[in-house]
Amino acid sequence: MGSFWAFEALSFGGYWNWDPVENASLVPWITLVASLHTHMIARHTGHGLRSTYFYYIISFVLILYSTFLTRSGVLGDSSVHSFTQMGLEWQLVGLVSLFFILGLGLWIFRYKSIPNPKKEESLYSREFWMFIGSLVLLFSAILITTSTSLPVYNTIAQYFSPSFEGRVINDPISHYNKSQLWIAVFVAVLASLSLFLRYAATNWEFTRKKTVSKLLILAAVSIILTILFSQVVPLYSWQYYIFTFAGIFAMACNLDYLIGVARQKSKMAASAISHFGFGMMMAGLITSGLHAHYVSSNPFVFKGMFEDADLEKYVQLIKGKPLMTKGYILTYESDTLIDRERKYRIRFNKVDENLKVTEDFTLEPNALYSNDMSKVAAFNPDTRHYLHKDIFCCVVALPLAMQDAAEAKKLEDSLKFETFEVMPGDSLKLNTDVFVAESVSFTPAQEEYVKHEHDTGLSIKFSYYSASKDTTYLGETSLGLDGALLYKYPEALEDLGLRIRLEDDLMATLFTPEEDLVYENYTVKMGESFESGNYRFTLLGFDKNVAHRHYKPKDGDVAVAAKLAITNLTTNEKSEASPVYIIQDNVPMSLKNYNAREGLHCRFSNIDPASEKFSLRLQGIQDLKYFHLKFRLPKMFREQIMSYLKRKFFQESIFSGQVLF
Repeated sequence: MGSFWAFEALSFGGYWNWDPVENASLVPWITLVASLHTHMIARHTGHGLRSTYFYYIISFVLILYSTFLTRSGVLGDSSVHSFTQMGLEWQLVGLVSLFFILGLGLWIFRYKSIPNPKKEESLYSREFWMFIGSLVLLFSAILITTSTSLPVYNTIAQYFSPSFEGRVINDPISHYNKSQLWIAVFVAVLASLSLFLRYAATNWEFTRKKTVSKLLILAAVSIILTILFSQVVPLYSWQYYIFTFAGIFAMACNLDYLIGVARQKSKMAASAISHFGFGMMMAGLITSGLHAHYVSSNPFVFKGMFEDADLEKYVQLIKGKPLMTKGYILTYESDTLIDRERKYRIRFNKVDENLKVTEDFTLEPNALYSNDMSKVAAFNPDTRHYLHKDIFCCVVALPLAMQDAAEAKKLEDSLKFETFEVMPGDSLKLNTDVFVAESVSFTPAQEEYVKHEHDTGLSIKFSYYSASKDTTYLGETSLGLDGALLYKYPEALEDLGLRIRLEDDLMATLFTPEEDLVYENYTVKMGESFESGNYRFTLLGFDKNVAHRHYKPKDGDVAVAAKLAITNLTTNEKSEASPVYIIQDNVPMSLKNYNAREGLHCRFSNIDPASEKFSLRLQGIQDLKYFHLKFRLPKMFREQIMSYLKRKFFQESIFSGQVLF
């Protein structure tokens, strides 16, 4: 199940190979399997009860020890997904030590009182070989634990000798495989032989000839199947032949047992099914380990871009441009960002020797961003399944600007824009392309803008016609003003490698700083109206439930918002304003209301309870004349890509005008 999860959900395309954190969970599982087998021996024959207690005790201690390994931070430099320190190191050491001493101490103290038959097991009994198998499993656990605990040993040694460099396992897969391969062989063979034996060697003299004959036949069949297997999966060494034979032999023996015995006694099927599964797993491991190959391979093109060891694994795709690999043409067609998930659409065209497409399908791996959208948290693969193979596809790296928000900001700040002056409704011809400033809005609807609260904002909606793609793109670029801070929200047309944003000084042109505003004072009663410039104002009432993002209520505050109806006398358009008057800690203050559409600054500045008159202050702005727009064109990227690809002997016409992804 862990292998299946690793293959389907993680980016390396296979099961996890001997990572220390995985080992910490594997070892207690191995000793528990050993304890279950000795428990069965004790239940049927009375033998192995002492071993059963020992295995159960050591399994629990190993579970505690695995918690120490994964939660203490000691594996920080040796595991690819280690946990950080949690400040529980000594507590965990104490917990492990307590149960190790307590458990084994009681076991030793009560050892002689634990029942144990005086008669030894027969060499031809099932319990004898099950016991041997449990010892093999214990040996496996000891070997794995010893190697996995090297960081613990290094930490202790460096405490007493700071100059101690520590011992490391440079190639963990080879290190563990060279011992665990033989352990798997022993376990598979023992699990197969023990099926044909009976507890206490009952009737062995009568069944010996038949049992030996059957085992020899099954061994011969397994040898033939191993040879046939090697024709499909290349077994490069004699060790792999033995490993494969053991797996096939386990499947053959347990299948024979299921057909001959377990079908009559269904309770007998459980062990045969699990042992058959172990043999199948061995065959699967050797197949996936030796038969897997990378279709994403084109070392001629990418020599110099990747390390030599990675040339067989990775390719770099350019959006919309096919790339020939081993038997496939790969095309990165598109990507879509929905919430935190950016999904990539990769098309696979399988081709024959004549480059004729024989199969066409699409995979959609994705990149998942963190909750705050600041960086990529994980890459998730997509897989196409067949009966005899899988095609695995995963994005493993993106440009830094697409992986990390801080890097994206650095890139955005480093871009060089060209500035153009346009009025709303104007068209701007850029070579063969056409930009049109469609409309102006003081309530931007751009997705990034609406995620934030601003005092005011401005955006321009535009259309951009690309002659090369014969496509019109619609977009919106915005500015947001929050006090004295200006926020920019450019629009990116990724297909064109184009950035469009409003000029920074546009806010200063349109929105006069507060210190430069000249207000006119008005006094009005409830229900009265007055005119100022081209507007009529009516005081409709007040709201004592003030909710304003710049106001934090305190006990004893007096806070009230005026409800003003505003009518444009020229267009007869109506709007509202809600300036706020506050007395906090005996200090009066006002929070202005800014009507971006009408360009009106409005403050509620005073209340006179005796005369029931209210003071308002108003200031307007000039009409909008023009916008400064900045464009960032992809010419620089085109030149860099073309310079590189020409050196790689590719034709200019294939890649011209594309942005490197």
